[in-house]
Amino acid sequence: MRDEILQFFRDIWPESYHIEDVPFILGYKDEEIKAYFSVLHDLETAGSICIKDGEYATYQKTENRKLLGIYKASKKGVGFVIPTEGHLPDVFIPNGCSGTAMHDDEVEYIIKRKGTSERKAEGIIHRIVTRNTNRVVGVFERLKTSGFVTPHNERLGEDIYIPLEATLDARSGATVVVELTAWPEENRKAEGKIVEIVGDSSTPDLDVLSVMATFNLPKEFPKDVQVEARKISFTVTDDTDRLDLRHQEMITIDGEDAKDLDDAVHAKLLDNGNIELGVHIADVSHYVPAGSIIDQEAYRRGTSVYLVDRVIPMLPVELSNGICSLQAKEDRYAMSCIMEVSPQGKVLRYSIKPSIIHITRRCSYKEIYLALEENIIPDDLAPLMAMVRTLETLAYQLMKMRQQAGAISFEFPEYKVLLDTTGIPQRIVRKDRTIAEKLIEQCMLLANETVATFLSERLDTSVYRIHEEPKDTKLEQLITVLHHAGYPVKLPPKVEPKHIEELLQSVADTEIEPVVQIMVLRSMQQAKYSSENMGHFGLASSTYTHFTSPIRRYPDLMIHRLLRYVLEGKPKRLAPIADESYLTHSASHCSEREQIATEAERETLDMKKVQYMAQYVGESFEGHVSSITAFGLFIELNNGVDGLVPYNLMDDDHYVFDEPHYMAYGRRSGKEYHLGTPVTVTLIKADTELRQIDFVIGEVEYIDRYLRRGQGREESLSKPKRGNRKSYKKQREEKRKSRDRQTHDIIETTGTTKAVERMLRKLDTKKKTAFYETIHKKSNHKKERNRGNGNGER
Repeated sequence: MRDEILQFFRDIWPESYHIEDVPFILGYKDEEIKAYFSVLHDLETAGSICIKDGEYATYQKTENRKLLGIYKASKKGVGFVIPTEGHLPDVFIPNGCSGTAMHDDEVEYIIKRKGTSERKAEGIIHRIVTRNTNRVVGVFERLKTSGFVTPHNERLGEDIYIPLEATLDARSGATVVVELTAWPEENRKAEGKIVEIVGDSSTPDLDVLSVMATFNLPKEFPKDVQVEARKISFTVTDDTDRLDLRHQEMITIDGEDAKDLDDAVHAKLLDNGNIELGVHIADVSHYVPAGSIIDQEAYRRGTSVYLVDRVIPMLPVELSNGICSLQAKEDRYAMSCIMEVSPQGKVLRYSIKPSIIHITRRCSYKEIYLALEENIIPDDLAPLMAMVRTLETLAYQLMKMRQQAGAISFEFPEYKVLLDTTGIPQRIVRKDRTIAEKLIEQCMLLANETVATFLSERLDTSVYRIHEEPKDTKLEQLITVLHHAGYPVKLPPKVEPKHIEELLQSVADTEIEPVVQIMVLRSMQQAKYSSENMGHFGLASSTYTHFTSPIRRYPDLMIHRLLRYVLEGKPKRLAPIADESYLTHSASHCSEREQIATEAERETLDMKKVQYMAQYVGESFEGHVSSITAFGLFIELNNGVDGLVPYNLMDDDHYVFDEPHYMAYGRRSGKEYHLGTPVTVTLIKADTELRQIDFVIGEVEYIDRYLRRGQGREESLSKPKRGNRKSYKKQREEKRKSRDRQTHDIIETTGTTKAVERMLRKLDTKKKTAFYETIHKKSNHKKERNRGNGNGER
């Protein structure tokens, strides 16, 4: 029976077939039908077939090799696996082929269909290796004997069952944190217990608090950390082991609302034409010894997190905004890196040493920009302008040096949402990088490189900020897109940063420039921390680290400790901080914490953008295509807000995604949409709960018809609401009865069901004929076997 069932699905591949129709086609009766479903389950478990939506089965053409990766789900039921082996491309997991995997689980998967130039490889998840989702944030609904939590993250799939004794007496509608006690299995939901009630509709800032709970971000420091922080002395005393630089004029340049000021600079022109640059960084390691209570908490956090309405600092406020912050007119302990830089941007000599500094003046980016570009100079800044202009000269020299080295430069604007005191968005403002930001950036880059070089020459292992080469597959797609657009370019087999920068320069000021910039950025791998020096591709730097922000980044604090370890002659008491295993593990941990912080920051920013746009539903805006997917176009407006135009709401044609050329085109008209294509759109929905924005192309006066169509589409993809549980069960029962009637409605001429006939109509002629012949053969086999049984009985 097993071979017969499997052969049936092989014969009709790649088409699927309703699992309740197959027994009748194969002539099974009574106990055979029960055995059939048991065999079907075994075939699915073995990966030989895939059952979609619990109804339609497809034969799986698989390779024997089982691979590992991280599963990334989508709210539509499909997903992708990001292979553990970095050189392998992502694998598409169709609906119904993910088993019981949850978003972010480590899984073992099998390739069932190899990828081509036009589509990704398809796979099936064979088993779950590691469950990586332990906490879920969502909305609780209490029933009579239990409860359910609907996750905020739609990619996590179904609701989570909560036993009544594990609800913490939460009320329906409350936002809660669930700790999973059992993960989903076949025909059984995940189960958990509520460990925290975040709040309800009356809770102020519930939206931001929910994001904090989702990413497990702390609301405050533990009491023992607070007690320890209050014990820290704010007195700065003379120290013969420190370089006394209090006589040296220096400034800080930061945002107007910044409080954690961890870097100061000075510059002066030397008689030989070189420039002396001093970068002075807050000496956090003096106040936070390795292994202390404060240090342990800082390590757990890994980084400060800058949400849309608040900062979650890595260090207690007594340190981050207090004694470690380089306040003007105050003495501070620092770690100073003083460099002599040639006009070509090369560091000729340098010294690194602990110091005592005194900040002459605090400056903001805005006033430095106005002073340099518009000559608007406050009276108390005027005496320092010679130093500021020397810093400007140095910045241009360093930018030229980096450009010649091949450093890749992107100029993407940033946006900030301004809130009122209650957290309601008032405006979205664009933040452009001016010479003031670039000036400080260049000083910090040079100091980071110099410190990285210093440590790499004196230690076997350090902490580096690395940026690996882009993946070949991404670059190949970029070249394909450029060729299709009429820009035939070639990249050498061994791509260097200068080749990418030359490509960007070659399309500068052309209509395809935004497309190339976006695709180059997406081809880049993510920068991270590592104990192995692999260079920084984007900066065209062979040795790079993070040294300049120890108040808000733990890797920088580790670098300061390594500097102290080297400068003090590598004493045994400090040896643990230079241990290779410790550095490797800590670098990985800090990379993970950085990714979490970035996601949380983006989540709260996008959330407030949606809230801001809700008042403009029905209005039209100018924008451009920022991303193209299989289900629609993402449009970014001129204020940085982006949203989706689903293909099914584009009335002028039937649009499809051409992935190799990264564009969407209309099948009838041939109209094309590329990255960067300018468009006019009308906002039809800004869903503050789902944090989603939907547009339609063009200026639309009446949006109701689009809303109805969009609502129908969402309802077809979503789960039923808990309040509609009875009606939903009734609908499912009616559907099952209808399918049973359909299953027994045999068409005598072919031996197939009406359901199959409807499916046949969707096939092209060639496939339809082959499919028809297979079913006809199976039906004749069934009739002959029944006839034979009848003759024997007579």
